[in-house]
Amino acid sequence: MNLSAFLSSCQENLFGKEKRAKLALDYLVDERGLSRASIGNFGIGYCSENQKVPGEDTWSQPVKIGRENENMKGKLVVPVYSEFGGLVAMLARSPEKDIKGWWNTKFDKANHLFLFNLARKHMFAEDKVYLVEGAMDAIVLRQEGLLNACGMMGVGLGYRRIGLLKRYCNNVCLCFDSDANNAGQKARDKSVFELSEFNFGSISIVNLPTGIDPDEYVLKNCLNEFLELEAKLSAKEIRQIRKRHLQHTENK
Repeated sequence: MNLSAFLSSCQENLFGKEKRAKLALDYLVDERGLSRASIGNFGIGYCSENQKVPGEDTWSQPVKIGRENENMKGKLVVPVYSEFGGLVAMLARSPEKDIKGWWNTKFDKANHLFLFNLARKHMFAEDKVYLVEGAMDAIVLRQEGLLNACGMMGVGLGYRRIGLLKRYCNNVCLCFDSDANNAGQKARDKSVFELSEFNFGSISIVNLPTGIDPDEYVLKNCLNEFLELEAKLSAKEIRQIRKRHLQHTENK
């Protein structure tokens, strides 16, 4: 089975009669606020328990195949594409809403941004990118009309991905979770530090209420209200953030 056939089969499964497939569809629609159109547009599907997983030679870059890919079975799956649209990985999670966490086929996240293949032309046109932490955040923001949004897939930004951004735009807005334990804020500080090493025109942040993710805020309110929370960082604020990040790094 090639990847195109596998993805098509997973999409068909999602709207089929299997009990766990219905759980997966309910999770996407009721818990994450995705429309059925978005589910189709982003190639989201459900890998059934008895479905055959494609072999290594079908991927556009080396992906570890074997027992690890069996983790796709019985889970909803989300494809990850490269800058120019080659399939490089799959994200997967249990359809049960109380079982948290995403799994993925092995790939180098430091080389890719989620939805970058779709967002890059809009980044170039707008000269700006909106970065969020999770794949679902990126999907919802695009669904609601923010076409130049990309997801970092839960890892730090890094210089390789900053290089990708710099090819297409000169302005970056960080839309990270505002966690009670300050994890999101620390990740944002690190990203500001890394971005400030390059000659970007502006770096801005979206200040969300504590405990609210970008997708939650946009769905509860609206995209315009979300964008109204954006604030451009001044040179002084960037210096303060750099200092804070260095202090945090030294204290580890």
